[in-house]
Amino acid sequence: MLFKNEKGEDFYGMMPLEGVFVGMIDGAVCCTTTDISAIAPHDLTLYQLVEGEEVPHIGWVLENDAFVKPEPPLTPLSSRQIRLILNRHNYLSQVEPAIKAIPDEITRNEAHIEWTYASSFDSSHPLIETMRVALGISEADMETMWREGMVL
Repeated sequence: MLFKNEKGEDFYGMMPLEGVFVGMIDGAVCCTTTDISAIAPHDLTLYQLVEGEEVPHIGWVLENDAFVKPEPPLTPLSSRQIRLILNRHNYLSQVEPAIKAIPDEITRNEAHIEWTYASSFDSSHPLIETMRVALGISEADMETMWREGMVL
């Protein structure tokens, strides 16, 4: 199989024959090899590691010329986890007053029901965003707190 670039040059003829090569799709590592002929370049971005550079794992991403493990996605928090993390950051006692301050009665009642009876909370739930804003928590701080809560 012969692969050519946009100029018609043989892909394998352009690459050095020794080293560690990383294949990436959409910025994430999908394969690594020391045999460049084992990689078909279709839809891949190829990167050759510098001598001594750590070999990245599948799923790692290239940021500022370094491979890093991406943050895991935010997972739902249990009622216990969200209350513990809010307590540890001194926000728990402010949640119920913030819910009582919601002007629309239906929205306020639904927020109270969610807060009181939900067994888990997704970070993208409207109540979470409403409480984040009402409590004056930045998006970055909320994500940090959420990640702390994920391991409780």
